[in-house]
Amino acid sequence: MATLADLAADLAASLAAAGAGARQIALALYRADGSIAHARIGTSTPCRDPRHMTRLLTPKLDEIDAGFGIDVATLAATRFERLAQTQAAMAATGQGGAAAELIDRLTNRLGAAQALRLEHRARHLPERADVLRSAAIPM
Repeated sequence: MATLADLAADLAASLAAAGAGARQIALALYRADGSIAHARIGTSTPCRDPRHMTRLLTPKLDEIDAGFGIDVATLAATRFERLAQTQAAMAATGQGGAAAELIDRLTNRLGAAQALRLEHRARHLPERADVLRSAAIPM
């Protein structure tokens, strides 16, 4: 857990320097026996908060068997987007981030096909006005 927190802090610093936020993050754990265990998460909005990354990856670690031990761990943003200054300021003050964090936790726990939201479309028939979309896809 301490190593994961350190890796998340390093990744967040790299993303901040690039002015970006991660949308997909991959953790690779290299075992002593030569095999590799992977854990992947996704976020609904660009993220560079190490606490949020760690919170999303922690349940994935329970599924990984360490075997004879872990020699090396790497954390990489496999997909990232530019993070606007207004979004970064809102995330720093806690405004607007709670809903995105909840969507991320539900999507990573249940899967993108299970965490859904209604999206309104202009239709003449009311019963066809709303469609179900993945909650992880930004509005």
